[in-house]
Amino acid sequence: MTKAPFLDLTYARDASDSDNFKFTTTPTPGEANTINLYDSAAHLARLSTQNDLGVDFFGMNADGTKPSSAMEDVLDLHITMDAEKEATMWDEQSYEMYHSVESFRVGEDVELSSGGRIRPRGQSTLAIATCMAMKTIPFLVDFTSKDNTQTLFGVEKLYLRHHMSDASYSREWTMHRLLARSGLPHLRTRTVRLYINDVLIGLYEAMEAPDQEYVFARSFPSYNKDDFALFKIKTHAAGCGLPDAGYTTEGIAAANEVPPYTFERGNHREKIEVDPSGDIWTCIFQFFGNMGKERVGVYSAYKAYGGDCSEMLVEEGIIDQDLGSDNWKAAVKTFYNAHMPPNFECEDLECSTSTLKDEVNVENFLKNFAWYGVTLGQDSPMGNLNNWYLANPNDGTGWNIVQYDHNNMLESGGLNLCQDDCLTQQITWSINRPTCRSLNSNPIVGPLLSDPNLHAQYLVYVKDILDNLLTDALFTEISEHITALKPHILGDPFGWGVDPDGEASTTPADANCGATGSCPFLPALKLRRDEIYKQLTALNASTFPRATEDLFNEGETCADWESTTKKAVANLCTDCAEAEICYNSLGCLYRDREDGTWSGLLKDCDPVNGICDVCFPDSTCLIEEGGEDSDDEADKVNIVISEVSSNPVEGTCNGQDYIELFNPSGFKVYLADPDRVLILHDDRGHRDSSAFEFPALSSIDADGVLLLCANGNGVNSPSFGIKDNDAISVYDLTNHKPVTTAGRMRGTRGEGESWTLQSDGTYAYNAATPFAFRDYQSPPNMDGTDSFNLNGSSATRKVGSENVVIKLAVGLSLISAMTVIF
Repeated sequence: MTKAPFLDLTYARDASDSDNFKFTTTPTPGEANTINLYDSAAHLARLSTQNDLGVDFFGMNADGTKPSSAMEDVLDLHITMDAEKEATMWDEQSYEMYHSVESFRVGEDVELSSGGRIRPRGQSTLAIATCMAMKTIPFLVDFTSKDNTQTLFGVEKLYLRHHMSDASYSREWTMHRLLARSGLPHLRTRTVRLYINDVLIGLYEAMEAPDQEYVFARSFPSYNKDDFALFKIKTHAAGCGLPDAGYTTEGIAAANEVPPYTFERGNHREKIEVDPSGDIWTCIFQFFGNMGKERVGVYSAYKAYGGDCSEMLVEEGIIDQDLGSDNWKAAVKTFYNAHMPPNFECEDLECSTSTLKDEVNVENFLKNFAWYGVTLGQDSPMGNLNNWYLANPNDGTGWNIVQYDHNNMLESGGLNLCQDDCLTQQITWSINRPTCRSLNSNPIVGPLLSDPNLHAQYLVYVKDILDNLLTDALFTEISEHITALKPHILGDPFGWGVDPDGEASTTPADANCGATGSCPFLPALKLRRDEIYKQLTALNASTFPRATEDLFNEGETCADWESTTKKAVANLCTDCAEAEICYNSLGCLYRDREDGTWSGLLKDCDPVNGICDVCFPDSTCLIEEGGEDSDDEADKVNIVISEVSSNPVEGTCNGQDYIELFNPSGFKVYLADPDRVLILHDDRGHRDSSAFEFPALSSIDADGVLLLCANGNGVNSPSFGIKDNDAISVYDLTNHKPVTTAGRMRGTRGEGESWTLQSDGTYAYNAATPFAFRDYQSPPNMDGTDSFNLNGSSATRKVGSENVVIKLAVGLSLISAMTVIF
């Protein structure tokens, strides 16, 4: 399965026909083009044969079902590279450049000896994994670069996507099979274990790259073989020209980059900084900060194109052409100007002046809206207008949607792309209005779903999904797939904190699961199906609250279908000076580096609808750190995590894991009071149900040390245990920002060692020494006493004395399970 002679075609400019591109059977590299036209019918047959080669490999028939001869759920993909080239790739992974591959092998039987090339490829998935010092980064593999007749089961280019935000390891696998079963454009996927030079890199979803003609031909069988197009809508396409997206007079004047811009891949980029602790929140902040730097490049390009958004976005590849001739650029610019202009708003609630329905394949759009609505895909046209393709097969049907990137489907990070509080609507989000905000404010969805007839047809497609696709048989199929992946998930670098059994459960999720974090994927999908059935029943019975008005409520996000009143607009602010109340769950950092660059985020104020909306590192709402109370030392949360142990220590916590906190300041620090609530959590985050909220009036005296035993009852001590690769942090729930983190525990832990804070502020494994705190800033008085207040009751312990468990009385009630050690 190494050769595919039917691929020996090139796409060349025909000078004799107005420079149109055509397929030719005579490649002429470095010479004048020779156009020997191919036989159209024979070409389609060749593409069909090429596609068929991958049926068993991907385990997908044309209709998305599983063939009886499908290969096993997990295969090993081996890549062999020159050692020096591999080292260069890891060192330069931030640049997203190609590197030579000597050979590919799948299992023991299939080898591509001609080699090819590979490059890191991704945005947040690359940046965050790189920052965390991980080799499990996303890749694009090209099998044809050295031999254009070589494919892997018909595949010329393959994406390798890790599962950073997908605890089920199955969202892409599931979604593309369902799209195929709906007759929609889709990409085939399968799970592989990736090895590079015999070293296991991680568990990946291998997915066809969309820009292969056989994939396009499968999606659009009647496409015009001589003239078709595919464009990807990328991150910076939204908000072009808007002041609240950073396109201010001052911002544009200060943007003076020249090509290659920061948003382009290449070695002109700054390398992504590696955080020694591997802390995911630090890496998330850095990612958004780097996105802000990329925006400076976008502003510079905008200025270079004289403020013409469509010209800039298309010519600079932000609306990126993946297939088709240059002639299509004019068409997509026209589409953008008509249907995706800055500050879009329909002229009336019905979007009656829009011509979108005349220029797109309405059936394709409505069916895709139905899937986005059922699965709450907000990283899409429904929300941020990101991560999707516009395809035109030039067959008279117009523009079509091709979905891409489902790792945020029914997932907290994806829901919060709309608004921070949308997580609580994970199940009850209105299917009647599946967009983030009102229909008439969405340029792609609004002009169609504002039409009552098209809205009704959209709901027909929703019901078809529930009746015929989200069946118990499907849930069993997904469950079996996740179960087959379980042993590989638990050993994957992104498998920490993952519960494969919970993700694979066919029991519907608890209705309130979204209030504490992401619901497990399969249980959430099943509960979402059941909840939408309720919504459709209410619509049919005319008992659906606000059935019409919730479609057009300005500013209301993630409408809850059960609510009888308009949802209050979160984080309302009258002007940007009040943006300090608009912090989000990621916290807010400041322009605090010596060179003036950002280390984190502020919420930007949207002057159009009066809410603090998406995050911009170059926010116009810059707020000085500290605010009015910056001089009030007693009001600061100045604590550090001084020791984390996942290793039993004799005489401490009865052999359970523990966490040590230290207050290096000269004043008492309150961990919970009427103005502040702090959360202690592991790598599942502060929203997870296992996160520990400090009881009211808890405090640590100046230079005091507090030891908390893990595996407790969750009320008076943390319920979570500590894994060797865990990440323990404290989060300020009131002010929505991190307080301190020990970062991810890395390296090899020796017997009797714990993860300890060093004098330089870093962490490393050292001999476990609970209460014997190492030098850090102002160390505790080792001749005095450490004191700690919990629930208003105090206890003291002589430093160096025997560790004991103190049971504290709260009022007249004794907390017998208290596991705080002094």
